[in-house]
Amino acid sequence: MAAGTDGELITYDTSGDPTTVPTGSSGEVLTSNGAGTTPTFQTAAGGGKVLQVVHGGMSLGYINTTSTSWQNVYSTTITVNKGSDVLFEVGGLNARISNGSYTCRTKVEATDGTNTAFWYSGTKETTNGSRITNSTKLTTASGAGTVVVTVTLYYNTEYSGATAYLYDYSDYYKTFYKIWEISA
Repeated sequence: MAAGTDGELITYDTSGDPTTVPTGSSGEVLTSNGAGTTPTFQTAAGGGKVLQVVHGGMSLGYINTTSTSWQNVYSTTITVNKGSDVLFEVGGLNARISNGSYTCRTKVEATDGTNTAFWYSGTKETTNGSRITNSTKLTTASGAGTVVVTVTLYYNTEYSGATAYLYDYSDYYKTFYKIWEISA
């Protein structure tokens, strides 16, 4: 094999003969281009970096509804870069229903005015309640600049003849939320 250049990598061409991968620039990563094609050094793919985290409590006390319409429990906003992913989580929440034949339902929703994402959960627990953690992920509208994302926790009863209850898990473990902005 012939002498090479410092930093070159040895590979084989489609005929099985040795060849080299030219050196890349600082910060580039070696990337496969598929079978039959020599790998190359390329700029690393971006994305996945946590840009900001917002968290807080939402002391619920003890609330209830007999409504089958979604009731707003808590809402907050976060300003993020367009094209980012927004992950919203609610935890420390207990829920129960007065009639175990039906469900106390919760929904978390995130919207940037263009795109909306939501996730449902629920319980048929009638006495001690059920601890609920609920989350959703929204990919915001693309483009330059920033966008305000509104995240909301809702609840309702599946049937108007039942009462849905929401309350903090304990006096020491209050209901909380966390919102992450993750780069695209």
